[in-house]
Amino acid sequence: RDYPRLPEITQGGQGWHGGHALVAVAPSWHSVADVNEGRVPGLRKSSKPLPPSVTGPVRVITYDGLDTNTCCGTHVHSTARLQAVKLLRVERAKGACRVLYVAGGRVVSLLGSTFERSALLASKMSVPQEELLERYDENARKAVEHERAAKSLAAEVVTLLGQALRCRLDNGERALHVHRPAADADFVKALAASLDEALAEAQGLLLVTAGPGAGEGTFTLAGPPDLVDAASGGVAAALEGRGGGRGG
Repeated sequence: RDYPRLPEITQGGQGWHGGHALVAVAPSWHSVADVNEGRVPGLRKSSKPLPPSVTGPVRVITYDGLDTNTCCGTHVHSTARLQAVKLLRVERAKGACRVLYVAGGRVVSLLGSTFERSALLASKMSVPQEELLERYDENARKAVEHERAAKSLAAEVVTLLGQALRCRLDNGERALHVHRPAADADFVKALAASLDEALAEAQGLLLVTAGPGAGEGTFTLAGPPDLVDAASGGVAAALEGRGGGRGG
């Protein structure tokens, strides 16, 4: 059955746009047999008849020209009580779909909160509200470019720092320490990996600390596994930390 399209907004609750006047509810009562067999005017015959536990009479709710259905809950006395209906989205499920909507005063509340969030975002992003999506796409693209550039620069720093540390090993140092305030796990791992062979050959250790200052942060001890196992406890105690992971 084709139903008339419900308008989405009204003006002051005085009438429906789209040619629909305000419609009052018209309840009626019918037998279970009439409902199951589709003999109620305007009511579709359901593929699932009412269960035997329903003995009738069955209350049927009609909004003339809009809808006729069996009563399954509370109904507004008149469509004027709805004020406005806004369909939000449709979620498809197996064999059915779920329609999400707001009506009445919730439409106004949703509009107000949505506008406030949009205005706040537009202010923070320094664009009109109409250009929020374009600015978001631009920022997302720049974020990807900046992350790619940061990874490239970090790789260059690892290479240069590794060369300097190998020179110190060549000069006879066997215990190396590097502190990087903003180093992440990937940076530390890459630096340690770049010195694996040099540390093994020189039988040296590399301690990398990361963090904003004394008393907080992380440390990584790299080198031949036997040396790491022997030194890790003392290093952890000196730094008032605790060890973790595998030696080497």
